[in-house]
Amino acid sequence: MLFTAFVFKGSSQVVVHESIEDSIVVSEITCFIDHLGVLSKDEVETLPFSSTIEQANELLAKHNPKRQFWFKFSAEAFDSIEKTISVSLPSYSRITVYVLSPEGNLFEKRVGAEDIGNYYFVDHNQKTTAVFDLGTKVDILVSVRHRSRMQDIKSFRVLFATQEFFEEAKMQYRPSKGGEGYLFLLFCGIMMFQGLYVLLQWYLVRKREYFYYGAFILSIFIYYYLRFSAFYSENMSWALTDTTDLYNYNDSLLIIPSIFYLLFASSFVDLKSKDKKLYKLITGFQIFLLLCLMAQLLLQSIPNDINKMIPILVVLLFHVPFNIYALIRIARQRRRVAWFLVIGSSVAFLSHLIANLLPIISPSSFAVISPLEVTMIGLIIEVIIFNGGLLVKAKELDLQRIVAQNSYIKELKNRQAIQGEFAEVRDKISSDLHDDVGSSLSSIGIYSYAAKENLNAGKIEQAAELLENIKRSAEATLNAMSDLVWATNPRNDSNEKLIERIRSFGYEILSARECVFKVHIDHDFYAISLNQAQRKNLLLILKEAINNSAKYSEATLVDLTIRVQSNSYSVLLSDNGVGFDSRQRNEGNGMTTMRKRSAELNGEFELNSTDSGTELVIHIRK
Repeated sequence: MLFTAFVFKGSSQVVVHESIEDSIVVSEITCFIDHLGVLSKDEVETLPFSSTIEQANELLAKHNPKRQFWFKFSAEAFDSIEKTISVSLPSYSRITVYVLSPEGNLFEKRVGAEDIGNYYFVDHNQKTTAVFDLGTKVDILVSVRHRSRMQDIKSFRVLFATQEFFEEAKMQYRPSKGGEGYLFLLFCGIMMFQGLYVLLQWYLVRKREYFYYGAFILSIFIYYYLRFSAFYSENMSWALTDTTDLYNYNDSLLIIPSIFYLLFASSFVDLKSKDKKLYKLITGFQIFLLLCLMAQLLLQSIPNDINKMIPILVVLLFHVPFNIYALIRIARQRRRVAWFLVIGSSVAFLSHLIANLLPIISPSSFAVISPLEVTMIGLIIEVIIFNGGLLVKAKELDLQRIVAQNSYIKELKNRQAIQGEFAEVRDKISSDLHDDVGSSLSSIGIYSYAAKENLNAGKIEQAAELLENIKRSAEATLNAMSDLVWATNPRNDSNEKLIERIRSFGYEILSARECVFKVHIDHDFYAISLNQAQRKNLLLILKEAINNSAKYSEATLVDLTIRVQSNSYSVLLSDNGVGFDSRQRNEGNGMTTMRKRSAELNGEFELNSTDSGTELVIHIRK
């Protein structure tokens, strides 16, 4: 007869299967609790097993990895046994079984997840070891360190049955029988390739939302694949862990995806610029989740009797209402990418809610679909929606990039136009300095020389007339230089400054002749874009016209009006003076210059004069 370990869960009692109930007898189970977990097998055997099963069960629920439980019982074969007898022990714990035969031979076996698919005790030579002979009695000592809450041990129970019974149970309840194991593997494959694909996209485009999304997907993959490894993998080469180790980080693996999800959501909908208040709240909530993660890891790594579910329960308590609040605020953005996030997250949230309520509402639904399968379906839908959102956002970013490039090209063209305008203005200034100021200075030099000769010859009157010419040339040169300096000063680059300059000049020159100067400007004129050269030409035309009115018209009123039309504007300067006959009067240099400057303004110059006054009109196209 052989002694074999099989995974089983039950109540605190010894059970003998009916197929062998007339073949063996098993004693009651006694218990000893090593609270410090430091005693060896030899030390424990010398101590009284006085603890009750109830006490052991209560402390098993604490999940303290430091505490060690020792259970002792005996089994005796007293009848002819034709089939191999096996025994099952509590599931998902770190168990060491010691079997002592009457001859004093000790057999030791550590039972763990590595025994999946191998339910036979073997010796160091990997051979099957017989522990029962007819009429013999063996003592069995079991050491337990409970590590898993995935399937809580409510009590310590042993079940004796034939090896065939356990083999049949193994085949009947094998993980892949219902296909759930394969479904887990398929889901994990989808998540793994999706996560790697998104991280590849992040490597190419270097957008943070891709990195956070890829990390979120891979953290989900790790959580589900470790569950597949612990519960569904029949081939240990596919498994990364077992149920014993999964206990240490199962809850932590639930918190990590939430952290990456919040990072992804913040970056995906640009909360830092779109909703600073929510961005700060999410940042604070991420810190809260990190603290809960640290607390969870500390509870698992430091031996204690505190409920290990506290951190994850706190996370769930705050996570659900916070997610609902955040999604409502994000939905208020009324942006396409925001709706993708809201809908995808809502699908995942509803799948989790249904998965938790389904066993309560319809316990029989397990036969059709399990809660984890519902969650996996919700996550796959969420991933599909988020993928669509990333495509939409990528398209929006491309459009923004095109708009930015067009704006940059437009700015470059404007700069080139401004540079061309500056070059034109420099050429104009150089020409003005050469033509006006240069000729005036040359005239002053000639007049000065002639005045000196007349003074030497005693011609006082001729010298005085020449000095008067020098004065007029100097004043003209000073005015030209003043206008040139005003036009090139950047502080005067506005239509308001232009009108202010014209108004100031008109008041100054006309008031000396007791003439009233009125100005009427359409407000829309100030919004018209004029460059430096255009403002200068308009200033010089009006100064020349106002100066002519002051000198020749004998007017008592000069009126300046600027009217703005849809595609043009008109400049009208009129006076109530004596006027002149334009048909009999030859145009002087000033009139010719005004016409030339009007043409440079893309305008039409008109001059009308009667005995009741003179009117100058310039129609300028925008």
